[in-house]
Formats: sequence, C-alpha cells, structure tokens
Amino acid sequence: MNINNKKIICYGEMLSDLFGSIQEGFIPKFGGAPVNTAVGLSKLGLENIYFLGMIGQDFFGDFLKETMVNYKVKPDYLLQTKDRNTTLAFVSLSPDGQRSFSFFRGAHEMISKKDLESFDFSDTAIIHFGSLTQANDICFEATKYLIDTAKQNKTILSYDPNVRLALWEDKEKLRNIILDTAKEVDILKISNEELEFLTNEKILEIGADKIWSDNLKLLFVTLGKDGAFWKSQTGSGIVPTKQYDVVDTTGAGDAFNAGILYQLTQLASNDLEISDENVAKAVEFANMVAGFSTQKKGAVDSLPTKQDLGL
Repeated sequence: MNINNKKIICYGEMLSDLFGSIQEGFIPKFGGAPVNTAVGLSKLGLENIYFLGMIGQDFFGDFLKETMVNYKVKPDYLLQTKDRNTTLAFVSLSPDGQRSFSFFRGAHEMISKKDLESFDFSDTAIIHFGSLTQANDICFEATKYLIDTAKQNKTILSYDPNVRLALWEDKEKLRNIILDTAKEVDILKISNEELEFLTNEKILEIGADKIWSDNLKLLFVTLGKDGAFWKSQTGSGIVPTKQYDVVDTTGAGDAFNAGILYQLTQLASNDLEISDENVAKAVEFANMVAGFSTQKKGAVDSLPTKQDLGL
C-alpha cells in the first residue's frame, strides 16, 4: 500500500524573499522552506498537497497566498492575521550563488496550539516541518501539539530543521530543540554544516551515527556539489550528483526534500518500508531535483516538473 492518495501537509513559514541590494533595490519572491517543498511536490505532479502556516493580512501575504494557489498547493490550512505583518527575508547573493539573509520576523511565529486544534489531521500521510516554528514558546507549543497528533494518527513525520542562526538568540537552545525533535520523527534531513553544528563532529559517518536514534527510519545529509548521504535502519551510503551551472542555491534543500518525499509516495508503504536500493534511488532523484533548482534565481520558479527532468 503506497501513501500517494493521502494528504501531505508542509507546516511552517511562508515568507517573501527579497532579492537584490540596497544600491539596486529588492525584488520580492515567494519563499519559506516548508512551502517551497509543498510547491516542489505539486510541480512534480502530486495532488493533495497542503500548506499549514500563518501569514499577515497585507499585500505580501496576499501575494504569497495567490502564488501558492497558482502552484496548486491547497490553502485549507493557511491562516492570515491582522496582528503581525508577513515575515520577510532579504537575500543577498554572492557571485557563486551562495546566500546571506537578513530577516524581519512576522506572522509565521504567531501560530498557536489553539489555531491547530480546529484542524483535522487524521487523513494525512506525511507532515513535513522545520525549526522556525520552534523558536518561541507559542509556536513551539503548536509544533509539539502537531507532532503528538501526528504520532497518535501514525502519520509520517519529516523534519528539516533548516537552521537559520540569525533567528535564534540561544544557539544551545536551538541545538537541543533540534536534537530532541530528531528523536520524535521518522525522517530527518540536514546539511553537512548542520550535522557538524549539532554533533560537533567533522567526519560525516561518525556524525550520522551520533545523531541517529531508534525512532528514525531515514536520515539524509545533503553535501552540496558532492551529492547526499543517506542512512536507514539497515544501511547507508553516499549518492553523488552531476554538476550544474549554479546561479542560486536558495531553496535547493527544499527541492531535495520534495524529491525525497515524492519518491517515498511512489516506493514506500505507510510505515516507510523501503529497501536500501530504493532509498538510494530516491536520493538520486532528489539530487537531480535539487541540482536543477540551482540553475535559476528564486526558490520555486526554479523547481522542476517531471517533464523538465526528462521523465
């Protein structure tokens, strides 16, 4: 039994990325790690893709909602508030496509447990989320409620912390929250830099062993131009990626998540039973989705369809 026909909910921040410079001005783009993954899944052809989060009742929020719906991500779980503006992230790119961020925090971190209690999550196959909705007490409680509800419903939990140190005053608190959450989920995806931050270990395989726990079914560590490492309960390996002409790495990790989750809907059962051979195939596909996404500016315009990938 595959998990292709149930809901996939991506939970967390939806924000406006503003690309450019003070000298030349900034251009607003659609952004937010979990919703980027939702759009990636939709562009790969999956239906029943939903985003859960909060935006402001302002023109940035209206732009984001309209864009999300145009990409066929369903807005049933989307909340808008008058009390805070939509979160903004100003993004500056270096010549090789690497990013630096300046955040203006907003509505994404106001979502509460009470907001979530009105929703039904019982028919959901996968909930994918990050750490930005764990950064204050209100949204931390909401995220904990969502995790507990998902576990009660035997929903697969996919976690990409997507560490943004500028949004955390206490780095040790961030580390502990991520490590504790990793013990609650089924799928953990992190970058090699995040693995070192979380484990204080530079050697990939040793760091992966340190962060692994019995609850995990799958661990993925993205390695940039070197591909990605995977670990399951029965094996591990590195899958290289082809080289791309990189323009902008914004959203590449989110694209990787979309590729992995898409493949799991095709290859895995409801309890994530999947052979190591198929895990490696999923990583190969996710590498391709992520690599393709780096060839254009912006987090979602660059996300591929299966046709873009020649499939």
